[in-house]
Amino acid sequence: MIVLRRLLQGVKDLRINLWAQLLTLAAVTLIAFLGGLFLLLLHNFNAELMRVRGDVLFQVYWEPGHNLSEIKKQWEGFTSLPNLMDVQTYTPSEAIDALSKSLDNDLHLNWKQSESPLPATALLSFAPPSAREGKNGEAETMVWTKEMLDYLQALPGVQSVRYNPMRTELSGAWSKLSRNLLWPLVGFLLIVLALVVGNTIKLSQLFRRDEIEILRIVGAREWYINLPLIAGGTAQGFLGAVLALGMLKIVQISLENVLNFPPYFFRLAFLPFSQVLLLAGVLTGVGMLASFVAVKR
Repeated sequence: MIVLRRLLQGVKDLRINLWAQLLTLAAVTLIAFLGGLFLLLLHNFNAELMRVRGDVLFQVYWEPGHNLSEIKKQWEGFTSLPNLMDVQTYTPSEAIDALSKSLDNDLHLNWKQSESPLPATALLSFAPPSAREGKNGEAETMVWTKEMLDYLQALPGVQSVRYNPMRTELSGAWSKLSRNLLWPLVGFLLIVLALVVGNTIKLSQLFRRDEIEILRIVGAREWYINLPLIAGGTAQGFLGAVLALGMLKIVQISLENVLNFPPYFFRLAFLPFSQVLLLAGVLTGVGMLASFVAVKR
């Protein structure tokens, strides 16, 4: 019971030198938020490139005014193409509607379906056999891509076909980079975050140095002195992590669909639960360790 009381006393003591404690909490939260924001962007960038690893994306545009029923028959035939991963199609009216949603709210595109200046469009995502099986078959993939490009360009009414030949190479390069650099970089970021947060909390605890000296003079045991200070630092680290994660969630919700429109279809996702626990655990542990070091000195 005495231990529990001392732990609770440490949390209550955060009201002492309230402004100093609030500034410390603000510093911890800001540092954690910036570190978490970097992890959020890194996680989404890595997830997006891993999602399209080895894929080849074709954008097919038909001539404006071409018979829509004939185009839709071609769209139905796409589902039987080998190695097809995903297909997304847009009629002229659907294309203008998607474009309108991606523009500023003050801009309105009020074309009717028959007046839409945009062509019928299809986005086809393929996973060539060599890429799907993980082989080093870049040449085989390029041959397959050329054959598929010729097939799509030969379809009746097709005006143009676009694709990015660097897509597969970029994904492969990022895969190697993530294995060799990504996780060491994340580890380095966590170390820097721990050092900055720990030093901030340690400086805050030094304001109570006189109180610690008085308790030692009157014969208080070390654990009796240390427990409240360690509990206070731990609470600051945990609260800073919670506030930073809350700010990250607000940012993620605000920017979730900023790029969620053709041809990007990128949706900003929040950190996975494992990384949320890692960030919260690191900050809480750093708060505890920094407080322990501060009282020992």
